[in-house]
Amino acid sequence: MRDLGQLSKRHGSDKESLYHQYAKPYEQYLGSLRHKPIKLLELGIASGASIRMWKDYFSTATIYGVDCDLSQSGLVSDRRVKVFELDQTDEAGLTAIADESGGFDVIVDDASHISSKTIASFKILWPLLKSGGLYVIEDLQTSYDPVHYTSEEACVDPDGPPLPNGGLTAVQFCKRLVDEVNYDLSGNWTPLQREYWLGYELESVQFFNNICFITKGS
Repeated sequence: MRDLGQLSKRHGSDKESLYHQYAKPYEQYLGSLRHKPIKLLELGIASGASIRMWKDYFSTATIYGVDCDLSQSGLVSDRRVKVFELDQTDEAGLTAIADESGGFDVIVDDASHISSKTIASFKILWPLLKSGGLYVIEDLQTSYDPVHYTSEEACVDPDGPPLPNGGLTAVQFCKRLVDEVNYDLSGNWTPLQREYWLGYELESVQFFNNICFITKGS
């Protein structure tokens, strides 16, 4: 049985490639789910390589894919793959997909890598992620790249001030989520005061090179 790195290369996905080494951390989080009937949503389909990889990796999962342009993917919906053409920030569309699926166990954002859209997608989709579920944000190196992603969406200084539009880079947002882990939902005692809690019930936030894994409290 092929591991995720082998399947990534077989299907032409860049999740394990010269530029990214995501397979090992993904296996760490998803290995125990490989033969369970989970629902996985991926934002960003492009050629469809990753969707084909996920379908091959999981034996019984249903894979949902979203992209603003499906013309290059060659994908069509079938029993285990459902694809939708819409923007990653289309709240009504994403909510309708979640209603159809019954909620998601895993959400992967490999879409535009534009910080404002990445953050908007998280805010829309977090309530649609099941308790104990996993949310993954890929390619966080784009947060430091104003040349390709503009100074409105990226900043070379990790501790830089808010972006010109008043927002955070995707990395800055993910780092802020670390504080959410330290909020005690039981109300017994918490070093993070409620006025600073953003309202996300998080179990953990873990970074690997250019990728962040966020688990929802159960």
